Amino acid sequence: MRKYKLAKGMNENSNVIANVEATWPKIVEIFSRHEQDATKLGKYIVGGYFKSTHREESQVARTLLTLDLDSYSGSLLDLEMELRMGIDCAFIAYSTFRHSPDAPRIRIIVPMSREVTPSEYREVSRQF
Repeated sequence: MRKYKLAKGMNENSNVIANVEATWPKIVEIFSRHEQDATKLGKYIVGGYFKSTHREESQVARTLLTLDLDSYSGSLLDLEMELRMGIDCAFIAYSTFRHSPDAPRIRIIVPMSREVTPSEYREVSRQF
């Protein structure tokens, strides 16, 4: 089973990261139980890996596509149906820290078929 490279950090104020590998089922499990504390400074996961610190210039590659939907007007059930009908691949969708019923904010994670460079990632995310 394919393993995806991820970076895990303790909080957004720290640039210290740990590069790890996980299968897609393990990633689904991680995101299913991921919790954030009340200050938004909880642990974070990036769908890629870094040379040293969590800074863009240190990023080596991305293995997961991360998309933020900050202005979706339908219900969460509508969104799930649209995603299931519109993309022919696995995905994870969850509400972000700033999500509220009046201002829905959803993050979608999609596994990529190969590692992509930071510049390729920007292009892929624009076209998705």
